[in-house]
Amino acid sequence: MSMESGFWGYPPSMDSGLPVGLKHAYRNWTTGSSFWGSIMLTLKGMLWPTFQIDPDMKWMSTSKDDYIYILDEHDKLVDPQGNPVPFTPGADLLRISWVEGKPEKGIYYQYILKRVAMKDENGQLVKLPGYQELLDRATRPAPSGCCCNLFLCNISDDQYGEIYDALDDHQLLVPGPQVNPARTSQWTAASGIPGENSVIEPLL
Repeated sequence: MSMESGFWGYPPSMDSGLPVGLKHAYRNWTTGSSFWGSIMLTLKGMLWPTFQIDPDMKWMSTSKDDYIYILDEHDKLVDPQGNPVPFTPGADLLRISWVEGKPEKGIYYQYILKRVAMKDENGQLVKLPGYQELLDRATRPAPSGCCCNLFLCNISDDQYGEIYDALDDHQLLVPGPQVNPARTSQWTAASGIPGENSVIEPLL
């Protein structure tokens, strides 16, 4: 997912503070090549996630139920067994969805969103430490599913963890400049943050 290719600005109800990001989920956002990934790519053509960042730069929302926590050096993550989960402060994010959008009801979906690359002030691609991890996991042997690997229902319980360890090295991607909805014409462009298909200063 490329946040830089989204439209960043202020909707009519805002004119100050951190800008709001609006991104077409169909472009510059990879999807797995499984049967369900193909369906998801089609559905993403109708999705326009809105990224709102809180003033303290700790939380980002994409809907009333879905949030992203901005990790820093003071945070500590552990797995269900209590083992530390490594992350890179300032580059990695924690994606969280709560049951019915209520934190008191618990988490039902989460993962670490790793930043693997960025563009510098000259528009040149810079690979970050997360890129090597992505490359390593994408080149690991993956369990072989059925029906041309479109389904994974044949994987044994002993192997099932490997589904999450190895990443699919076949991805569906629609590249190209961001296509912004007509409603962005009512927005005010954020100072110093250009609109579509532009290189912007990283927010993190």
